Amino acid sequence: MGKARLIFALAVLSLVFQSGGAEAKRHKAKAKQQSVPTKQTAHTTGGGFQNAGECGKCHTDLYRNWLESRHAHSYDDPAFQAAYNKAYVETKGVAAKECLGCHAPTTLATGDYDLKLDVTREGVTCDFCHSIAEADPEGSPRFKLAPGPVKRGVRSGSSKEGHQTASTKDFASSRLCAVCHDFSNSKGVHTETTYFEWKSSQYAKDGTQCQNCHMREIDGAPANAGGGKKIHDHSFEYGTTSIKDSILIETKSAGVVDGVLVAYVIIKNGGAGHFAPTGTPARSLVLEATTFDAAGKPIESKKTVYSKAVLAEDGKGTVACADAYLHGCKAGRDNRLAPGESRVETFKFALRLKNVASVEARAYFMYQPYVMMRTNVETPLSSSSFKIVRPENEETKN
Repeated sequence: MGKARLIFALAVLSLVFQSGGAEAKRHKAKAKQQSVPTKQTAHTTGGGFQNAGECGKCHTDLYRNWLESRHAHSYDDPAFQAAYNKAYVETKGVAAKECLGCHAPTTLATGDYDLKLDVTREGVTCDFCHSIAEADPEGSPRFKLAPGPVKRGVRSGSSKEGHQTASTKDFASSRLCAVCHDFSNSKGVHTETTYFEWKSSQYAKDGTQCQNCHMREIDGAPANAGGGKKIHDHSFEYGTTSIKDSILIETKSAGVVDGVLVAYVIIKNGGAGHFAPTGTPARSLVLEATTFDAAGKPIESKKTVYSKAVLAEDGKGTVACADAYLHGCKAGRDNRLAPGESRVETFKFALRLKNVASVEARAYFMYQPYVMMRTNVETPLSSSSFKIVRPENEETKN
């Protein structure tokens, strides 16, 4: 009997689930190499927003930390670019306001849907979030923007060398994240439900907000002039709990019954404050069990897939993000794991049973973005195995 664990990380973002390790290292290396722009660096901005590089002149640690995030790449991410181009062409440009409203959200104030301003192409840039004066996930509009010299946050005060700050009650609340991390398409189909998944969970009842998991304190200076030695993680993933600490799997038992090997595996969403997986229908969680021979070679595999279906008009499921946005007409089957939910899955094997030496179960996230062609991006998460022990004289039929 064995246990293995993995986290469902959000960062949630309603953007992409890239294959963690390599992609994370790429962003991290880029952030370390990134120098803070000098005062002579020219940037185009608008709508009262500052470019992130300006913020980085006084908040270097926070700036470099943000560069590691998917917020910083919400616009230039290749998976988003492919989905956006598809949606833009099919809607003759109408999709720009919907898509860029979260992936380049300063457009909501600047109207720069032609992406001429540098600040637009910064994605979810520093000054966008720090200009939100009020959030109302169930209202219209869902938030009030107030870009300018006063920056919003948890604390209020003023700086002789920098800017004034104002406290916003929603800044330490999941309501702020809901501005983008909950979405219905033009047909009224609730395609992404991360906020409402959290809202109905025990985490919300206990007062645990998105920021408590995704913006934990890490080492760093809030400002170059001082102010402490800790910052809240603006990468939304590094320095937080490992991606292997939320989904638990355990191989419970196995035995041969009527010529079939039956294995039971327990899977639990033990650490995510939302469904696993969450976000776009292009994301799924896969539990796979495989039999192996004594040499470690696989014999037979079985899978259970957890996902949310968004159906098109013809009743077929939409997988890619752009298709769910453009063609999703109604919600389909949803077998994802709710926060704290545990299930026992049964796997049956019939091939070459006399050669089976062990059974291994593993869980991983699968992302199916719309790129040049559809592809599968696996993120290995965990594994668990057990040995098959038989009496010496036992005969097993194939």
